[in-house]
Amino acid sequence: MKIEKVNDNQIRCTLTSEDLADRHIKLSELAYGSDKAKNLFRDMIEQANDEFGFETNDIPLMVEAIPLPSEEIVLIITKVEYPEELDTRFSKFSESDEDFDAMPDAKQAPVIKGADDI
Repeated sequence: MKIEKVNDNQIRCTLTSEDLADRHIKLSELAYGSDKAKNLFRDMIEQANDEFGFETNDIPLMVEAIPLPSEEIVLIITKVEYPEELDTRFSKFSESDEDFDAMPDAKQAPVIKGADDI
């Protein structure tokens, strides 16, 4: 496991297939947050704190995973000082409610006639 400081708010962790095998972690477990993956993540943050003073006390973190063809995965871990900014940064990746409502095949709740009599 190789950890590099990018700046005061960001580190880059490179994990090899051997790193994962040593901890008996499958790549899919990283995405779904198994207990082993959480322990690996805690160890990475602790090592980054020891080596670079990368403290994460109650600060939300954004994790970007980049798989490499050399059987490695790079995790970019960024402190998010203002989490509300994430909503605006990533809003372009999801449909707004207005876009969804305008879709022709959007499911609408059926209207049941005579329900007022019940």
